[in-house]
Amino acid sequence: SRRRHTRWEPNTKSSASHQRIIQYDFGGLKFLVHSGSNGYLKQIVDRDTQRNNAKTAKISKDLPESMESLVKTQEKIETGNLTLLEALRVTGGPSSTVGPLHIERRGRRIPQKAIFDLKTCAKETIRPIDMNEVYRRLWINQTLHFIFAEHFRGSFEPRDIQPVSISDGISKWGEDREALLKHYQAIVMEIIAATRSSATGKLQVIRWGSEIGRA
Repeated sequence: SRRRHTRWEPNTKSSASHQRIIQYDFGGLKFLVHSGSNGYLKQIVDRDTQRNNAKTAKISKDLPESMESLVKTQEKIETGNLTLLEALRVTGGPSSTVGPLHIERRGRRIPQKAIFDLKTCAKETIRPIDMNEVYRRLWINQTLHFIFAEHFRGSFEPRDIQPVSISDGISKWGEDREALLKHYQAIVMEIIAATRSSATGKLQVIRWGSEIGRA
């Protein structure tokens, strides 16, 4: 099964899913994009960890005391940011059991460049995978690795798990759809303007086919 080939880290085994929020600039705006992820490539993370450890050791050896203090200050700031997140509380909801948001720091930080998206299907499925849909989705959440796996009655064999190189494909997808992405940018700007002009600051966006209307 899929569990034989992907596994949780020891201190995150009780997790139900892996959710990420990334930030990037697009069309003069800062986007926060939330999406679920299937997993990460451990070899990329381990390679980065080794490089970072080597750099940290060199910095610790070469830095004067003032710079060491600056590094410690930055660490305190990051800790303070986590404390701020822990202070976030759920203020309302249908359930009377809703309590404060509880945040724990577990595992290690996984870089976005190590994340992969996984698509599975049964071997008897005749319909080919729609790579255009894959490129569109992975362009939005900036995922650079894609794995396609076929199974027989839920069982996966290593020979049927295929890593697909998609970095160039995603870049080309964006270049070929420059006009579409500019249209998307214009729509987002229109939604922002409508929200700001709303008396309540709230609105609902409804899509009919290729047209977008506002209610």
